[in-house]
Amino acid sequence: MAHGNGPRSTRAPRTLRLTLQVLERTAPARAAVLAEKLWFAVPPLAPTSRAARVTPSGGAPFFLMSGSSEISGQSFGPEKGPLALLVHGWGGHWQQLAAHIPALVEAGYRVVAWDAPSHGRSTHSHLGQGRSSVLELTQALVDVVDQMGTPSLVLAHSIAAMATLRAMRQRDLGGQFVFFAPDVRLEPALDWFAGAVGMGPRTRELMTGKVLDDLGLDLAGFDLTRDVRRLAEQDMLPGLLVVHDLLDPDSPFAEGERLCELWPGAELVRTEGLGHRAVIWDKEVVQKVAEHIAALPEPRPRGPRGLG
Repeated sequence: MAHGNGPRSTRAPRTLRLTLQVLERTAPARAAVLAEKLWFAVPPLAPTSRAARVTPSGGAPFFLMSGSSEISGQSFGPEKGPLALLVHGWGGHWQQLAAHIPALVEAGYRVVAWDAPSHGRSTHSHLGQGRSSVLELTQALVDVVDQMGTPSLVLAHSIAAMATLRAMRQRDLGGQFVFFAPDVRLEPALDWFAGAVGMGPRTRELMTGKVLDDLGLDLAGFDLTRDVRRLAEQDMLPGLLVVHDLLDPDSPFAEGERLCELWPGAELVRTEGLGHRAVIWDKEVVQKVAEHIAALPEPRPRGPRGLG
């Protein structure tokens, strides 16, 4: 499920694609086993020098446990300010959202940014080295909230939007969300994955069944638009800004557009040519998000849960 780094989508190596294509015809069950391993595999960590170049100064490191994974992160800004959480997507790291930290701190927020299990500087989970799932990302988000406090604002990229909405089933996540290129259903992610690795229809059907069995859910359990409809009917949805690129090859623009149609009062910002990841840190996008945050009602600080 690793996502691309620009307007062009990531593709698996040619030899792997050819292998899956041959197995699709001759042994789709074997192809499904291989595809399942790839599905849960986190892409290799980007060079630490790249993350270091965009890491703001003045951060206070923190560590906490989420299951068997030690979560590594940093916090910025006033200790007693309202909390803003930065949640990166699959194969990412928290520094991908770091361009938004200065504006958040200037607006008075305490910013908490962290790496998901098997991502960045966080250690691997029970799934093993270099493996994870959206359920682990969800649980890590819940554990961060329990330790650091209830957020007033959540900024999430890609599949982290799905994790954020899933976490809402368990915790109060505040009154404002900003989603970049959101994934909120499993089907588009499966479409992308099938294209990236060259997976045929028989392999896809078998692999999907194995993945869902592993996670103990069905496809409907990953359709977060159902949660959105239910919460909209109850008038319980936070405010929402969605930034999505029209040419995003990994998370279709139609998904962000559909989410905004279901979400009363949501605002959609369209970009073109930024792709899936540059949409997070593009200067014009950063400025737009900063203006949006500055115009929000002043949030009140929220305390930690279960700490006294």
